[in-house]
Amino acid sequence: MIYKRQDQIKTLNKTLEKVVEKDYAIEDLQHWVMSGIDFENRKLDINLDIDEQSSNLIRRAVSKFVEMDRKSSITIQLSTYGGDILEMFSIIDFLKSIPNPIIMVANGKIMSAGLPIFLCGDIRLAYTNTRFMMHSLSHKVGGKLKDTEIDVKEGSLLNSQMLDILVNNSKKNKKWWATKVDSHDYYFSVKEAKELGII
Repeated sequence: MIYKRQDQIKTLNKTLEKVVEKDYAIEDLQHWVMSGIDFENRKLDINLDIDEQSSNLIRRAVSKFVEMDRKSSITIQLSTYGGDILEMFSIIDFLKSIPNPIIMVANGKIMSAGLPIFLCGDIRLAYTNTRFMMHSLSHKVGGKLKDTEIDVKEGSLLNSQMLDILVNNSKKNKKWWATKVDSHDYYFSVKEAKELGII
């Protein structure tokens, strides 16, 4: 596997000579490959929590794909337990802004903040044993009463926006989704995801 990746880095170095800066070092290419980015096949493999680091990686990699070719599709293979809702919205807004079609492939787990990101795919596929999970916004509040009220209001707004994404990319309405996710974690299979219009 190590030798295969080293060969891939050498191939990428030759392939990218015309599309990246001349001072783009082999160490940079090695970082891309080790991070799950395949420039040659326009694929991005994300198996991380949704946070600032993964959000930045997705934006940098996809921006490079777009720079190389503004028409060809980009494949994102996603497996995540979820994470930060604000970074989730950041990734969604970015992916919706690019001109390229996006193929999303669910692999292993698509949970929490990962599901709305998965729904950015123009084409959405899933491996047979992938598990999906969604829940309402996890939100911790504390401190002064007024600050707590503000935090609860903001949390409700973000949760509503998240539900809207589910509604706009599935066959179910907002009431259905709210009932499923507000009080507990809602797990479902690939078969159920297909019935819901998720894939």
